[in-house]
Amino acid sequence: MNENVKEMARDLCECYVDHDATFDAEATAEKMVAKGYHKQIEGEWEFVEKEAFWISGMEESLRTGKPTKALMPVCSCCKTMFGRIVLEYKLCPECGARMKGVPDEN
Repeated sequence: MNENVKEMARDLCECYVDHDATFDAEATAEKMVAKGYHKQIEGEWEFVEKEAFWISGMEESLRTGKPTKALMPVCSCCKTMFGRIVLEYKLCPECGARMKGVPDEN
């Protein structure tokens, strides 16, 4: 058996304190979360077109006086919008979702 599974089984037994009572799944889950366990969710980057004064389009923005459009990444799980640099992360900085791949550059 995997060492991680054995450790998790020991932690589960430790968190499930009252073995004589009916199993209380919520109380046990709360104790497991307090120990650092969490459900790993998966998400993917979605894109939303947004107008703003972008550094990459600053010359055009300054020349025309209008904001330029850019596709901004949004986490499919928590719906938080981020700047382009976040695409380098494997996890969403806001909710911790494991992000599937990095989308193609448009």
